[in-house]
Amino acid sequence: KNSLTGMIIFLLFTRKSISLAHQTNDFSRKSQLENLHLTSSCPDYHDLTLDMNTANSYLSLSDGRRSVTTRAEPQPYPDHPDRFTRWAQVLCRAGMAGRCYWEVEWAGKGGVSIGVCYKNMSRSGDGSECKLGHNSRSWTLDCSGTACSFTHNKESVAVSAPCGRRIGVFLDFRGGALSFYNVSESMVLLHKEKVTLTQPVYPGFWDKHSGLQLLESRSHLLHH
Repeated sequence: KNSLTGMIIFLLFTRKSISLAHQTNDFSRKSQLENLHLTSSCPDYHDLTLDMNTANSYLSLSDGRRSVTTRAEPQPYPDHPDRFTRWAQVLCRAGMAGRCYWEVEWAGKGGVSIGVCYKNMSRSGDGSECKLGHNSRSWTLDCSGTACSFTHNKESVAVSAPCGRRIGVFLDFRGGALSFYNVSESMVLLHKEKVTLTQPVYPGFWDKHSGLQLLESRSHLLHH
C-alpha cells in the first residue's frame, strides 16, 4: 500500500513538473517574441501568403496559398514576368520593411531554402542571379536534414546548431539584422546576419522534393 501511494505521488509530481516546464517554455517563447519589439506595419498571419505569379511551374500552392510542394509535372500557370522560370522558388506577396517575424515549417527528404530577397531579383533563367542566396539581392538559410547554412551572394557559412523543421525568421530592417531561429516551445538562434537593406524585402523559398508551410506571424503569435 505504501509503495502504491508513493508511486501515485511520484506520478502526480512528475505530471505537474512536466506541465510547469511546458508553461515555462511557452512563456519563454512569448517573452522572446515580445522582446523583438515587432512593428504593426508587418503583415498579419492571414496577409502573409505566397504569390502565385512568382511560383515556378513545378511548385503547387495550397492551403490558401500558404503551403507549397514540388510536383513531378508542371502546373498550368500563365506566363508572368515575376515567375521563376528554372529554379523551384516562390515569393510571398507582402514586402517587409520593419521589425517583422514569421515562421515556416518544412517536411520531406529534400531540402529547402528560407530567406528574403529584393523584388527586383532576376527571375528568368538558371543563373546565380535568379537563385535565392546566390546573388547580392537575396539572403537564405539553407536546410537539409538536420544541417543548415546561411548563404548570401554565393558565400555560405555553416550553422553549428542543428536545424529543426520549424524555422522562425526575424527581420530588423532599420537595425540591419536578419535572424533565423529553431522554434519549438522556445526559440534558439541559429544565425544572425548584419545586412544593409535599401528597399523592402520579400520572404522567399526554394523547395527541392519537400513541402513547406507558412505558419503564424506577428499578431497571431503575440496574442494567442
